[in-house]
Amino acid sequence: MNKSEDSTSLSNLQRIREEVESIVDAIGKPIDKGIFETVVYLNALGIPTTQSCEGHADSGRPWPWVRIGADNEPRERFVGQLKTYQQVADENNVQLSVVERAQNVELWAEAERRIGDVPETDEYQEWANKNSQLVNQVQVLIDEFYADRKVEDDLKLELMVMAGNEAELMPYEVNKKPVDWERLSENELAKIIRRLPARQAEMIAFTEFLRLKYEARLRKL
Repeated sequence: MNKSEDSTSLSNLQRIREEVESIVDAIGKPIDKGIFETVVYLNALGIPTTQSCEGHADSGRPWPWVRIGADNEPRERFVGQLKTYQQVADENNVQLSVVERAQNVELWAEAERRIGDVPETDEYQEWANKNSQLVNQVQVLIDEFYADRKVEDDLKLELMVMAGNEAELMPYEVNKKPVDWERLSENELAKIIRRLPARQAEMIAFTEFLRLKYEARLRKL
């Protein structure tokens, strides 16, 4: 790789960093520092992310996670979905967003019931197929990361695939055993929180692996 190519690659990485720095959530909070580099290097490797969190002991989930998904998710999953949402909204004198975003869960559920068993839109299926490809890319990275790495099962990172084939990268234990917060005892919750630093460290180790993969890719250009 010549100096010009090296400069371009560094510029691309800086651009991605600036884009990630500009991301904020619904209340204007930026991406957590503890997951920032993970998001940067996933995107640098061509794997877009949509949400993330470093994990917190006092709010949200007490483990790190990153949601992976293609850009431009279609607004409508099922054929006629928005039309049905609008009908329910009009009948109840509320804004479309109240139904569409499930701000009123009962109205959203009623709209979903009316939609029934109809096919997904072509646009949504195309988006879901892109997500499947991304999941495969990340799984290859995970498999390589753990090829010679021995850690406890509850620390290992894994993908949880969701609707539309979006996926969340998270610790194995909370993937295989979804947390029912309402039924957790104080001791069970404390146990999960105690594992937070170790799980954050595992995500950091994976991030370093991603950085090395990115740099290795640059050397091949």
